[in-house]
Amino acid sequence: MIYAFFDGGGNQSSDLGETRKNYLDDLSEKHELGDLPTANFAILLEEPAMKKKRESESEIVWDGKPMISRLAQQVEGGKPQ
Repeated sequence: MIYAFFDGGGNQSSDLGETRKNYLDDLSEKHELGDLPTANFAILLEEPAMKKKRESESEIVWDGKPMISRLAQQVEGGKPQ
């Protein structure tokens, strides 16, 4: 997969030209993947399945304090979390 990270262009992955499609077709044929669509990263992020995962609720489980490994606790006498 070739990625384009912004819509502004100026990179190879923003070109959905025939050359790119030919490379994808060769890869697809080699691995028997069938016909695959070409899309850049910005377009993929807007597809419903991707958008749902990106915009899903998340829970913050880290309090921002540095972690002290058990080894460091043993060697340096660090305090457990």
